[in-house]
Amino acid sequence: MTGTNSYDWELVEKALDEVASHGKQLSLRVASCESFSSKDIPDFLMPQVRNGCILNYDSPVVMQAFQNFIAAFGAKYDGDPRIAFIHMGLVGRWGEWHTWPNDGSNGTQNWMMSDANANIILDAYNVAFQKTRVENRYPRSGGGTHLTTLARIGFHDDSFAYREMDPALGRVGSMTLPLSMNGKSDSQLTQALIFGSENKWATASFGGEVRPEVQGNLFDPASATKDDALTDIEMSHATWMICQNCKYNKNDPNEVSAWQKMGYNFYAKNAYFNNTVSGNFKVGVQIENTGVAPFYYGPDMYPVEIALKNSSGAIVKTWTTDWDLRTIMPKQVRAFPEWNVSGNPTYVNFGQPQYFDATVNSAGVAAGSYKLVMHVYNPLWKIKEADVRAKGHMPSYLPWNNPLPILFANQSQGADGWLDLGSITLQ
Repeated sequence: MTGTNSYDWELVEKALDEVASHGKQLSLRVASCESFSSKDIPDFLMPQVRNGCILNYDSPVVMQAFQNFIAAFGAKYDGDPRIAFIHMGLVGRWGEWHTWPNDGSNGTQNWMMSDANANIILDAYNVAFQKTRVENRYPRSGGGTHLTTLARIGFHDDSFAYREMDPALGRVGSMTLPLSMNGKSDSQLTQALIFGSENKWATASFGGEVRPEVQGNLFDPASATKDDALTDIEMSHATWMICQNCKYNKNDPNEVSAWQKMGYNFYAKNAYFNNTVSGNFKVGVQIENTGVAPFYYGPDMYPVEIALKNSSGAIVKTWTTDWDLRTIMPKQVRAFPEWNVSGNPTYVNFGQPQYFDATVNSAGVAAGSYKLVMHVYNPLWKIKEADVRAKGHMPSYLPWNNPLPILFANQSQGADGWLDLGSITLQ
């Protein structure tokens, strides 16, 4: 932000292109205060700094700047295939929507913005980003009530799976889990229960960061300093997490189970089509979700495509469907003890396998035998190596990595991203 409503996006562009060159997408946060002193503040806002790097968030100048930035940010990047999720950021230390230790506790002045202004920021993001999913740090932000009503705005837990002392309770508690599961009085899911947003994951994503202190032993059994990883994933419905010190061990069944549960896990249960067809024919697929969360993007960005693959493995015909993967909810969900479900079950049934079908036309395809295949189009495929290199956003000596396909949990899933539905003959 170079002025009250002027912007230089080059640093953001470089970061997005660099990540895309690895075949990945970025979860992005713009902060105005890193830690306790580092400033990421435009020069024109420096007179609005309280101390260190905390702005006077209730200043009309700051509020207008934030609203201008959010509108421009959304206009520039909403629906950008290089971005997976956006943290609201901007407010508080690390953009985490808190100003500790200056939060009104222990006789300190509260430097956090008012709930009324926080809700203005929440609404600004909700309007600016209609496609790309946005997350806020706390269910309590802006007083909690209004945020609960914003169906597309999710949460990020930046102390995921960590345990610490809770002075209010006089015991160690989880910073993620609810009170009933030894959570802290202000834990992420305790807050969610207070504001009735524990099921917000059905329409809004949950992400964040595994607390750095426990990243190296995240998948060890629960201890005085950490939760059981799978429990936290199931209770929060986490779809992604920063964990730079996690080392994937495919031989550890606990770790494999946790990673497989995180986010969505699609399994194509059944495919329906006639073995011999001509002209128009119908293809139906039934898909279930054995993960903990839905897929948060619709067919406008991630359409399901059906195709014919010949004996050489080449795709000879592709059809784009309007199937909406967001409708495939998890088969089961972990129950909160606070729900008081009869019998106190660990899991309760939730979603059902979803059936999709499409009528397609084989015109232009030679008669013969083919494989009927399906995949989810990855919009990151739109980002081309030549364009990124032309902008100078990746060193010439580094190789380009093609984006990873979205895979189904079927044995017939091909490494090329295409799921084999079966053989079909065109007459």
